[in-house]
Amino acid sequence: AIKSGDKVYVLRWGMVVTIGLASMGHQERALDFMKLGLLFGRTIGDVQDQQVIYGNMASIYSKIGRQEDAWRCFEEGLRLAREIRDPAGEALLLSSRGEIGMAAGDYRGAIADFRASRRKNREIHFARGESENLGLLAEAATSAGLYEQAERAAAEAIDIDRKMGQLLLLPYHVHMLAKAQQRHGERQLAIENYDRAVRLVHAARIDTPSRDLESGFIGEYSELYREYIDLLLASGTPADQAKAFEVLELYR
Repeated sequence: AIKSGDKVYVLRWGMVVTIGLASMGHQERALDFMKLGLLFGRTIGDVQDQQVIYGNMASIYSKIGRQEDAWRCFEEGLRLAREIRDPAGEALLLSSRGEIGMAAGDYRGAIADFRASRRKNREIHFARGESENLGLLAEAATSAGLYEQAERAAAEAIDIDRKMGQLLLLPYHVHMLAKAQQRHGERQLAIENYDRAVRLVHAARIDTPSRDLESGFIGEYSELYREYIDLLLASGTPADQAKAFEVLELYR
């Protein structure tokens, strides 16, 4: 992209790398790069990518508890998406609003936003977007106590990931399936999927380019390891206790 002199593609590839940073636990670094991306987008007059950046920033801000900043980015991104009538941007921003709502405890509102975002992504044949929507829907549904709905959404997300060969999203979606199954009282299925999710995290980390990014990626899944270890220790059997220590060693 740099050699071709295409400034729009330079910006887009830069944002792909930045989103990768955020997914590996480096949210503050990702936000710094996104702010630079906004400045670059304004300089070259690229409104479409600006609204995408705002949507991604809103999601990150909601995850780190900065709700006021999340809403500010969402509103600015939505304004730009409506200005240029971009369905992909609107889908991203609906998902961002769902994440903001989920962080605030409005799980049913979040579910509605994730469903709406998925419909738009399906219209434009964006499978990765659908997968992300379904994973977030599963998380919100589990928090709302809608376990069967959560299991269906997570299973559908996993199916899309497999078809796409998407390794980075797959551990999260298997984790969401395991979490819903645990809450639903399906202990053995939950154990099987927690174990599967842990193995997928360790398979995916092979693709991280540095130890720093690898640590961040593993750190993003600290909740997965904690839940799995707690579930194993709760049984009190020697076999499950030994397995819990094995999982702890993997996390370290």
